[in-house]
Amino acid sequence: MRDFSIGEAGLVGFRLTRERPRAIAVWCGLNLVFSFVSLLVLVGIGGPALNTLQATTESTAAQDPAATMALFNQLLPAYGLFVLIWLAFSAVMAAAASRAVLHPQDETLGYVRFGADELRVLAVLVVVGVILFFAYMGASVASGLVLAIVMGVTGGAGGAAGATGLMLVMIPLVMLGILWLWTRFSLAVPMTLARGRVDVFGSWALTKGRSGKVFLTYLAAFALYLLVAMLGLAISLGVGAAISGGDGPLEAMMRPDMSSIGAYFTPAMIANTIVMAVIGGLGSAIVLCPPAVIYAALAGEQLHEVF
Repeated sequence: MRDFSIGEAGLVGFRLTRERPRAIAVWCGLNLVFSFVSLLVLVGIGGPALNTLQATTESTAAQDPAATMALFNQLLPAYGLFVLIWLAFSAVMAAAASRAVLHPQDETLGYVRFGADELRVLAVLVVVGVILFFAYMGASVASGLVLAIVMGVTGGAGGAAGATGLMLVMIPLVMLGILWLWTRFSLAVPMTLARGRVDVFGSWALTKGRSGKVFLTYLAAFALYLLVAMLGLAISLGVGAAISGGDGPLEAMMRPDMSSIGAYFTPAMIANTIVMAVIGGLGSAIVLCPPAVIYAALAGEQLHEVF
């Protein structure tokens, strides 16, 4: 019976970072381009509305729902364009990470391509995203109906207390259910890349009876990524403090001036964007490569020697 090692799959991103530094450098550069383009879109198109919305949210005065909705409407074009850019970037990075594991000998441009493979991966990401969205909506509606029934049957303060307790149980269950569903579809990207055709549901068969182990592998990889991200945040704060003279670098990053592109891109914010892009490149290796290792092991794919 084919199986995989949690340690081997969970640590493959770190091993790739050590053995393929040029590829990681390309991924960091791609993350930097994505970050700057995204910020140009969000700040250039929706920056003034974001600034006003932030000020409105922080205000203790009564908010005007109509004005708030108008601000959200102003943000829709920026967010819509950002989502499209994010989907394209995600498809390119997911394909590159899978290619690094499945075809390590083809390291040209850090395994980054812009072709048919990426379009197929994009289709997989969209389909899986839609499935997860409708699953979440269905589970939320079902949970709401259960809570309404409980409150209707028990009634009064006891019904409200029972519904609250039930909600505290149901919310984690719903989230765990969505994570389980995502785990079952998680091999779709490397499977699509390996087979040269869109294959969303083939992952379901490979992960049958192994979803717990697959999830633990991703959890281990994510924990490692959190450590790297925390280190990156500490470095970013240190650089921001050095540039701004210690004048509240965290507050400046959390609430930047988004009234214009020029106001947003202060030296401290530029440095922060660069540091976080490096963390993003490392994170891509850590969290995006494990599914390809798991797929290769479960599907019996013959991997080239990479590490």
